Amino acid sequence: MHAPMQSTGHEAYLDEALIDAIWCKLDRQVTRDEVRRVAHQVAARYRDARITQYVPVFILRRTCEILQANALIEQG
Repeated sequence: MHAPMQSTGHEAYLDEALIDAIWCKLDRQVTRDEVRRVAHQVAARYRDARITQYVPVFILRRTCEILQANALIEQG
């Protein structure tokens, strides 16, 4: 089991399980550090969310979208 990541408030939704899920969804084609960096940026958008139940799902989806788009750009 993974320990939770250090939280700065709005990033409370992030833990190693979510980072792992994103990383696996991307077929491990992106480094875990890059996944973590983008996920933290995405999580910041939800710092004032009133309803937080689905925030981890939104973070997973948006992080994957961003990283997949970045990979397409890099491939040219």
